[in-house]
Amino acid sequence: MIQRFLPLLLFFSGPALARENASPNFILCMADDLGWGDSGFNGHPKIITPHLDDMAKAGVHLTRFYAGAPVCSPTRGSCLTGRNPFRYGVPTANTGHLR
Repeated sequence: MIQRFLPLLLFFSGPALARENASPNFILCMADDLGWGDSGFNGHPKIITPHLDDMAKAGVHLTRFYAGAPVCSPTRGSCLTGRNPFRYGVPTANTGHLR
């Protein structure tokens, strides 16, 4: 009898044990042309960002985030690849429409 239920018990107890050691959730919000002071939780008097304010109150608020480049395309690529923009071949923004 134990030989039948022991494998089932081990099978169904595995996910419960794995959940206890799960790493925390991590959310990275990226926005184009959003300065450090352009959100409510960083003290802007007129821009209202209630959802971002709630997330900042409930979690860790990191204040030292350095971008891979001063423009959007290479910065996004750096976040996706973890590499410097020159290493993956997109050192500047897409300017193809200006030609």
